[in-house]
Amino acid sequence: MAATIIDCQGSELEPHRGFYFHNSENSNSILDGLKITNGYISGNWPDDSGGGIICYYASPTIKNCIVTNNTAEHHGGGIYSYDSSPILINCVLIANSAGWNGGGMHNGPSSPSLTNCIFAENTSGSYGGGLSTSSGSSPTLTNCTFSGNSGSAGGAIGVRNSNTLLTNCILWGDIPNEVYVAAGNIPDISYSNVQGGYSGTGNIDCAPLFSDSGSGDYHLKSEAGTWNPNNQSWLFYAVTSSCIDAGDPACDWTRELWPHGKRINMGAYGGTAQASMSLSKAGNIADLNNDDLVNYIDLILFANKWLCQEVLLSEDFGRDGSVDFIDFMIFANEWLWEE
Repeated sequence: MAATIIDCQGSELEPHRGFYFHNSENSNSILDGLKITNGYISGNWPDDSGGGIICYYASPTIKNCIVTNNTAEHHGGGIYSYDSSPILINCVLIANSAGWNGGGMHNGPSSPSLTNCIFAENTSGSYGGGLSTSSGSSPTLTNCTFSGNSGSAGGAIGVRNSNTLLTNCILWGDIPNEVYVAAGNIPDISYSNVQGGYSGTGNIDCAPLFSDSGSGDYHLKSEAGTWNPNNQSWLFYAVTSSCIDAGDPACDWTRELWPHGKRINMGAYGGTAQASMSLSKAGNIADLNNDDLVNYIDLILFANKWLCQEVLLSEDFGRDGSVDFIDFMIFANEWLWEE
């Protein structure tokens, strides 16, 4: 993620941001794998919002990006979206700041879609340290994590007259609280872990057990295996997060590696190959197409990855970064398994 750095070199004397989408760009306009940092925006609206990125009547796709250390005098220290529907996938918004609302991101009005994103250590002078909305907004967040954000209210999210939907999310450790409603509808939150509790189907209130949030690692601790992105290997803890296998049972869990419990995890890595592993033994490691059988279809899928050297492959049954004879022996032992 974020192999290329866009250093905006912005300051109060010389304001600069990373990207300004304002020409009706759609989802085919893609930012992928960028680190956008040191943006600083001030002046008259909208030039005082969106320190890193602004989407103004434009709806690009932003994926695998890190938006960090950007500042906006008004709204949206990291990202500002206005009359837009941007798509954010697998992005990290960290240590951004806004003078008013939305240290990480502000939507006003806007209908963004955010999946597998992290909001951490963002700050705002008013509400929504991580994310904020204003009238007419309808953001949808799926498998997102908020932690360590702060504002005068709603450290994680602050909303005003908007329809905000969160599913499979974690909101924990934000200051002074997780959710603030300035006016209008309360956010619809389900199958999420919210510190202090929140009314909604499937919600829980318990420490998420992040692997190392102090170092920016928000993977969930698990006795069955937690992905360590620093050394590209699996760690095994003495505890297991209650957020594992706790997401919406209707959501797609099939990209999670076995043992997966046949249910998506909460948080930013739920539904991905980096999802922390489950203590449940539901399914089978060799059932690659998840049809409750190990047969020739799985053999074909396995053969297509033969001798691949790549981490986080479901065909790498030994979890050692290589699909080889060790994995074939494991597969052979499971041949014709049926649940």
